[in-house]
Amino acid sequence: MTAKVKTIGHNAMMQPILIEVEAVSSKGLPGIQIVGLPSGGYRGTVRRVRSAIRATGLRLPPLFYTVNITPNVPIQASSDYDLPVTLALLSAAKLITDTELANRLFLGEISLTGDIKGADQLIYAAEWCQKSGDDLICGASINNLAHLFADLTCHTVETLDQTYRYLRGLLQLPGPSPTTSEPISTVQPVIFDQIDGQDLVKRALTVAMAGKHPILMIGSPGIGKTLLAEAAASLLPPLSQSDEIELRKQVTASQLTRTIQPPFVSPSTTVTAQSLIRNLTGDISRSRSGILFLDELLCRTTAVLDSLRRPLETNETNTLFILATNPCPCGYYGDTDQACRCSAAEQRRYGRKLSGPLIDRLAIIVNVSRTNNLIRSSAISESKEQQTTAFEKVLNARQAQLNRYKDENIYNAYASISQINLKHYSENALNLIDQASASLAHSVRARNHIIRLSRTIADVDLQPTVEAEHVAEAIQLRNTSSLPL
Repeated sequence: MTAKVKTIGHNAMMQPILIEVEAVSSKGLPGIQIVGLPSGGYRGTVRRVRSAIRATGLRLPPLFYTVNITPNVPIQASSDYDLPVTLALLSAAKLITDTELANRLFLGEISLTGDIKGADQLIYAAEWCQKSGDDLICGASINNLAHLFADLTCHTVETLDQTYRYLRGLLQLPGPSPTTSEPISTVQPVIFDQIDGQDLVKRALTVAMAGKHPILMIGSPGIGKTLLAEAAASLLPPLSQSDEIELRKQVTASQLTRTIQPPFVSPSTTVTAQSLIRNLTGDISRSRSGILFLDELLCRTTAVLDSLRRPLETNETNTLFILATNPCPCGYYGDTDQACRCSAAEQRRYGRKLSGPLIDRLAIIVNVSRTNNLIRSSAISESKEQQTTAFEKVLNARQAQLNRYKDENIYNAYASISQINLKHYSENALNLIDQASASLAHSVRARNHIIRLSRTIADVDLQPTVEAEHVAEAIQLRNTSSLPL
């Protein structure tokens, strides 16, 4: 009779996959053979399992045991299956019954002494068990994840002996209890409304944050583009439950015990296109539900710029793309303090890197002008009060979108025109959209940007109907005349 134990894995799209560990005993020379693990993982698992069973005081009958893991697992995750492999062997040896293993999922690495450690795939196991209704038995506490999996039945085991006695009904284990913990990132961003001046840019960033509209800031070096982008991180709304689960899939088992905050990712100018868009570990994936800030945009390779087209179009990670660039190679074209040193040919060559298809995918394009005092020296209490006002605008706009799209995790920037519903646009607003599209020769994408932007502006202003003034502001925020030559 074949013993079966359930465990978990994941695919390249970060989705949990059920894995079955089967074990069967037969006559022959005593030994253990594992099928479904890479050769390196096979040798390590057999040694750990044998030693752990011996340390627990249990004895396998002198038979030949074949263990099959299906589907095959990568070598990086092979140690996560020590516990299910061990339990499958004990079941094949009739030391545990099939009933005691039914409707339960096991995950954990076993040491030579029988201690059970945590596993990097814990978040996938919790997600699967939440949907399937199986009990989760693992070697890591999920107390810090209890708020994400309210219906999950989970028990933490510390040793193989404890696991064996629990399955045999000789021991009771407590369930998880919610706890508070330190955040992964404790860096406090600059308070957004503490920045003096730059009213147009701050308004643009507030609208971009509220609707997840990709934004490009153009300005001279040292003018405050990076500061504005970092300050915008203070307006990020709290993570939704689904987004927090997806973000936790990217951290190690040790970091699962810490609080996740919306990320702010700023890749260096030497980043490659592959490292930017790679699944799981790419910069775009790491910035899920947060901000991806690409400074010095036109100093990056053409491959990197081209790789942004699809993420800007679909935004499967709910990332706010904030891009920044200088207006010319020397950085001072149009600056009030320093003269530009670039020739006309250099300016044209520089501007050509910003291709038409990429521009077409940018909803907001604003010019950042120079100001003398960028940080306001006001009292902290006043800054916090102003910060609350800006933050509440973003939250109110987000709530309006949740109500409009029936709690789906959709933002205005990536909603279809039918979802936005033009019935909530006044006649004057629709006429202005048509006039602007004709006079400015807007593409279909550019026209849709204006429709979506004006919807977000109305949400920020708590207006159910989009008026002509909202459309006019949307047209102003998409200022293509400020693009590099």
